[in-house]
Amino acid sequence: MLKSTKYQGLTIPNIIGFKSYLPEKYKLDTIEILFSKILDDDSVDVLVLKYCSDIGEYVFSFKNPYYPIKGNTIKNQKTNNDKLILAPNVEILGKTLPTIIEKLKKKYNEKIKKELFSFNRKTGEFEKFNQKEIDDMRNITIANNVYKT
Repeated sequence: MLKSTKYQGLTIPNIIGFKSYLPEKYKLDTIEILFSKILDDDSVDVLVLKYCSDIGEYVFSFKNPYYPIKGNTIKNQKTNNDKLILAPNVEILGKTLPTIIEKLKKKYNEKIKKELFSFNRKTGEFEKFNQKEIDDMRNITIANNVYKT
């Protein structure tokens, strides 16, 4: 999903909403569960949480070795592997991860409840996924299941 370089990452509602279009109807994660999964799952690459000034929203992106971001690095407590980098522009939300999560919940929980998962760059608003996004998500899911090792 992060195939295009013109986008800096995926918003929190977008990531949570993706799960509702998996073949199995999963219950949507909360923001706390999303962060827990990121921190606990060593099969997930290191992610960066940053504020995207292009759209005025917080996004997750993969850590890019060619464009290192310095910030507060959070590790998996069991393996001590790096899991999440909080970019400096996220510090406005708070200094600790629990504080940051609380602020993100206030910002995004209502959108998630209303299933407004997709950020429309033209209007600057979150809206429901359109059919192309739904088809793309289903295709990615199918490809991931086919190529699982």
